Amino acid sequence: MLLTDPGLGRRIQLQQGLVWLAAAQGDPCAALLRGLDTDPREYWRRLTERPLGRSATGAWVTARHAVASRAAAEPALCERPLLDGFGPSAADGAPQDQVPADGGDDPVFDVEQAWRRALAAVPAATGGDGGWDVVAVARAAAVEALALAWGLDADGRLELSAAVELTDGLLDASCYPQNLADTRRIARGVTALRALPAVGGSEERLLLAAVGVRMATDLVVNTLVRYPEATPRQDLEALWERLRAEPGGAARAVAETLRWAGPVQLRTLVAQAPCELAGQRIEPGEEVVILLGAANRDAEAFTDPDRYDPDRFAAAAPDRSDPVEAARAAQVVLPGAPSTRVLSFAAASAREGLSRLAVLRPRPNGTEAPARRAAAPVSRSLLAFAARTPLS
Repeated sequence: MLLTDPGLGRRIQLQQGLVWLAAAQGDPCAALLRGLDTDPREYWRRLTERPLGRSATGAWVTARHAVASRAAAEPALCERPLLDGFGPSAADGAPQDQVPADGGDDPVFDVEQAWRRALAAVPAATGGDGGWDVVAVARAAAVEALALAWGLDADGRLELSAAVELTDGLLDASCYPQNLADTRRIARGVTALRALPAVGGSEERLLLAAVGVRMATDLVVNTLVRYPEATPRQDLEALWERLRAEPGGAARAVAETLRWAGPVQLRTLVAQAPCELAGQRIEPGEEVVILLGAANRDAEAFTDPDRYDPDRFAAAAPDRSDPVEAARAAQVVLPGAPSTRVLSFAAASAREGLSRLAVLRPRPNGTEAPARRAAAPVSRSLLAFAARTPLS
């Protein structure tokens, strides 16, 4: 296990060193994996020069929408397990007698009450001065939805929240090794989640907590943040007006965020059998990295791809209230969440959150760019997003 592996630090340093060396030698995929750059467009541009190329890291890489779509649909290419190495699996001794029964516990049905509670707690937490952190509130709402769905009491909520916080960075660790301290922290979080009676040996519940909360949080925040690589977009005041005025507006906004700045920017597939992709033979065991951020900004697939424009989904799915289905109808290449409920939950929580935030109209509190987590090539997560609005 990672918590007791004496050679783990050395292996992490070696893996990180190989990525940094490849990046220093000009490999654009390796540069993206380091997670240092705020604007990835130059790397995307170089990687779109070929439909499918081999990175110096050894993986096949595509940044083109058409190839990414084919790779995602290829049966021989399977998702690399997120939890490999981060604690025991259910088969290795997770408490099977605590595995919840399937059905009747979908947190999607609890997002409305969860957001109401999360926003109600903001004035007390800030002293009523109007300053608060959108990241913290969105995360609290997502955790609360899980707690409501799983019937947790106050102590159970605190345990769940603490364990979820420990797992932050799991998505990024799937593509780029985190430092030793963070790797051990994530492993402790996974172990703590498995120890909760509400999670037990349920892989789906574990992923909802360890991955779904982060994705739900980032979908909200990414809708509000101005990114340096984006063309000028509507300001927040215009966005709030539209969300308040248009039924389904929040769903279209989340669908566009899934395309424009999704919570998963890289997706790694592993070949389980020989297959062919973009004229290249992929051998068993080889990895294919899909650059979702680049594929969903492909000018061959989307008009004005760098522009944040929820209206692009109106024609594809005018009456859909499900952001995931709206994005899928518009040919967005979606994250390969191990469970469809993970992505559905994240999108539903973000849709509810944006609808409620539209009433409050939060604005950035300060002029500095929000700080990002280091070594976060998959999530590109923000550490915080300070906002100000009268929440009394």
